[in-house]
Amino acid sequence: QAGAELSHHADHRGRRVAPRGRPARRRAVERISRSRTRGARRAAPSRARRAVPTRLRDWNLPAIAWIMPGPASYTGEDVVELHVPGSPPIVRSLVDAMVDAGARAAGPGEFTMRAYLHGKLDLAQAEAVQALVAARDAEEIRAARACLDGDLSRPLRAVEETLLDLAADVEASLDFVEEEIRIVGAAEVDARIDAARAALRILVSQTRVVEETRPTALLWGVPNAGKSLLFNRLTGSDAIV
Repeated sequence: QAGAELSHHADHRGRRVAPRGRPARRRAVERISRSRTRGARRAAPSRARRAVPTRLRDWNLPAIAWIMPGPASYTGEDVVELHVPGSPPIVRSLVDAMVDAGARAAGPGEFTMRAYLHGKLDLAQAEAVQALVAARDAEEIRAARACLDGDLSRPLRAVEETLLDLAADVEASLDFVEEEIRIVGAAEVDARIDAARAALRILVSQTRVVEETRPTALLWGVPNAGKSLLFNRLTGSDAIV
């Protein structure tokens, strides 16, 4: 479908590539996400999540298409996951066929970005996805999973609602100041602000700091001395431009 976002392996230049130098996986998953498919515009299909057995036309091999209509999907859009044999030639041909049909490769983190834009994740949860992907031990996985489950978002949301309610009460009090209608007094304002501060202090005290164990290096030099070029040569990538 034109405008669909396609998830697959890609190199740093965005070219479609298949893993090399390692055994093929038993199964591969290609995911497509878009706001509405053409079929959805032509008719009103079932909005229930379902698996549809199908076959790969070029290879005559079985595959499964998981159809996940929005908004009850990860991105909040209509999503289709194609579960196919993990052979690299099969995956390459499938990706090529989808791109030829109008899909494009999703950028890094684009599916999570779409989930955030559609309100499926808040900012803390979106960052937790990256933390989960980059986790190096069980402790980091547990911390990222807790954040993804809302352990940080829920108390922050409660503080936000408290402050928004307080702001509304203060604005209402200002609107009726000449009519001597007291909606909220200065003492109550202070008390509610103090309660919000106390909630934030508790949240900060419960935050666990993960120590950085990866080696850190510093490249120092005058401007245009070649620091970026040296870094790229050492890492074998265009990490710094």
